[in-house]
Amino acid sequence: PTINSGSGATLQIRLNGGSYSATASGSASSTLALNVGANTVDVLVTAQDGVTTKTYTITATKAAPSAVATLSALTTTAGTLTPSFATGTKTYAASVVGTTASVTVTPTVTQANATIQARVNGGSYVAVTSGSASSALSLNVGVNPIEVLITAQDGTTTDLYTINVTRAAAPIWENTLTGTSLSAANPYTTNQTYNSNISSVSGIGVTGAAATGNTTDCCLCTQPCA
Repeated sequence: PTINSGSGATLQIRLNGGSYSATASGSASSTLALNVGANTVDVLVTAQDGVTTKTYTITATKAAPSAVATLSALTTTAGTLTPSFATGTKTYAASVVGTTASVTVTPTVTQANATIQARVNGGSYVAVTSGSASSALSLNVGVNPIEVLITAQDGTTTDLYTINVTRAAAPIWENTLTGTSLSAANPYTTNQTYNSNISSVSGIGVTGAAATGNTTDCCLCTQPCA
């Protein structure tokens, strides 16, 4: 508040009917802690004569903290969510190949003051910034529950979204050659050489198969070979 220059008047302020405290003209008052709801701020001006007064009143309304603890979007590097994301749907599934060791999630809150944490397989929660990717979440082979915990501005209301990410087993060597069954010594290794008369190769994800005399270099696995 600012009084007329040279008037000799003084200023005092109080909140919600409490005690008045002096404040300097043209300067900010001390901090006034508001309650949720309507708050009355009285500014009392006392003239130089010490008798004449005038009170100015401000009603400041403080909204209650938000209790919204939902997401408006959720994506993951694990790929497409099943079902497609919807704010009211709390459980999803996604799948990755066996060579995928970790994924991230990118959650976005509905209400800007809510906070986010994420964890995988029941581990410790880690804070995530709304609209940004989480830190890497390590996957085991099989189903990995990724939990995204939302805490509303009120600090009490929470909600949980879960993505069950299934990681396939690591590539397995089939090593099935027509008329011959071989066992590879080094999974993940391409271009192994087998000394055998081979007329054809059968398997999944065959790469580099070629029959040349008595030697064939081939890679057979349940997923495309690296």
